[in-house]
Amino acid sequence: MANIWDPQEVTSPLGFFPISLLWVIKFTYGRFFVYLMITAMVDLLWAFVIAPFFETVGILGVDSRTGYYLYAISLIHAA
Repeated sequence: MANIWDPQEVTSPLGFFPISLLWVIKFTYGRFFVYLMITAMVDLLWAFVIAPFFETVGILGVDSRTGYYLYAISLIHAA
């Protein structure tokens, strides 16, 4: 059974990606290349700034995955 007070065991449905995706879609609806560029920038921010910060704080455990790996996975997932 998951401990809901431990942030490593619970995934929030209102986390960084769903909220940022809603805002990106709102402002780029109908313009795919603008959407793709902004999504790529948000994914860069996640892979090289936010994820390493969360790992040092102890909220996120990405083990041996590099920023490039996280960036590729999140960009493929967004497209």
